[in-house]
Amino acid sequence: MSECARNLKADAEFPSDEMLLPMITIRHLRDQIGEIFGSDAFKDLPISDNRMAIHFRYLEAQLEECKVPQSDEICERGMCTHLW
Repeated sequence: MSECARNLKADAEFPSDEMLLPMITIRHLRDQIGEIFGSDAFKDLPISDNRMAIHFRYLEAQLEECKVPQSDEICERGMCTHLW
């Protein structure tokens, strides 16, 4: 699926095609968040714990990498509001 999304981004037929890879990446990140912070090892940790901070920084970096420039055409259709 990721390979197909990369191909669409590289050879986009429609302006919205460039958004598929970031959307897939966000979905994977959502799954990681559930696995990490829903685990028994993390559920009782305070938010200020260093282990939490490490995961927050990692996830923040991953989110920054998957951002796409918002083209006017895509935003006019109201698609940008669903991403950020």
